[in-house]
Amino acid sequence: MDEKSERVTQNIAVLTEMGCRFSLMPMSENMLSHSIADANSSLRDLLVEGCIHDYAKQEFGPEYKIQIPTIYLAYKSLDDGLSTLYRANKRGDCRIWFGPFARKYASPNDKLAIFASDNKLYLLNISQYSIKRALNSDFGNPIKDFLSNKNDYSDHNGSSYIQ
Repeated sequence: MDEKSERVTQNIAVLTEMGCRFSLMPMSENMLSHSIADANSSLRDLLVEGCIHDYAKQEFGPEYKIQIPTIYLAYKSLDDGLSTLYRANKRGDCRIWFGPFARKYASPNDKLAIFASDNKLYLLNISQYSIKRALNSDFGNPIKDFLSNKNDYSDHNGSSYIQ
C-alpha cells in the first residue's frame, strides 16, 4: 500500500472512530477537469440526513440548480465557496459541482471527505492531510477546530450531521 492509500485508510478509521458522518468522493481526472461529479448514493443520503438537499425532489435541468455554501478545510487555512447541486436534463443524473475547490485542492485519485453540517458542506482532502496529526497538533488549525467542535456545527434542529 502506498503512502497516500495508507493515509486515506488511517483517516477513514479516525473519522469513523470519532463517530463522524461523512461521504467519500474519489476525484478522477475527468471530475477535476470539469469540476463536476456524480452525486453518489452516500453523498445523496448525507445531504438528506443533514437536511441540506433531496435530489429526489429536484426538477431536471440547470434552471433548477441550487447552491450550497461550502468550506474547504486544510491544515493551514480554510476557503469559502459554493457547491452547485443539480439534475442533468436528459436522465436526471444527480450532479455536484464544487467550483474551483476541486482543481485547487485535489489531484487525480485523491479522496475528499464531505461533511454536511449547519446547512453547509465541508470538504477535506483525506489523501493530503493526516487527521490524527491535525487533531494532536499543539496549534489550532481548521481541521482540528472543525472536528473537535463538531457539536458546534449543527443544523436548525440542533442535530449534528458529522457525528
